Amino acid sequence: FANGGELFNKLTTEGKLGEPEAKAIFMQLLSAVKHIHERNIIHRDIKAENVFLGPRGVVKLGDFGFSTQLTSGSRELLHTFCGSPPYAAPELFQDASYEGGPVDVWALGVLLFFMTTGHMPFPADSIAGLKRSILLGVITIPPHLTSACRVLVREFTQSVVAVFFSHIQ
Repeated sequence: FANGGELFNKLTTEGKLGEPEAKAIFMQLLSAVKHIHERNIIHRDIKAENVFLGPRGVVKLGDFGFSTQLTSGSRELLHTFCGSPPYAAPELFQDASYEGGPVDVWALGVLLFFMTTGHMPFPADSIAGLKRSILLGVITIPPHLTSACRVLVREFTQSVVAVFFSHIQ
């Protein structure tokens, strides 16, 4: 039961979270993603709208409508663009096959950025502009974030599949 609604609503009405609260949410999401990946399930739509706030600080990752269960292990390639463009990893914009795990990890990095800054890391006025921005991969991380948070955002939003996937293993 998640009576606190969507994380997205909290962020858009109350603004960015302090790092301790963002860390508590992020750690639970990381645990959830690790859990599903260990079962060869890829979410493919991690975003603030799919994180639900429950009592006593518990969060739930929901909306598995775009999820898929891999049949041949974690290295199986996927072919369908799924999810929300602002959270989409560069691989999804390259019209090629991709590994699912790294796409979920990228989305976690985007979500961490959103939670701690109150805005998305790749601002754009159009899908074409968003695609360009994500493929360039330039994120300006505000100096008010701690060094540890800046490192996490940077590592989770690197466009190198091996780096992404190592965070989930």
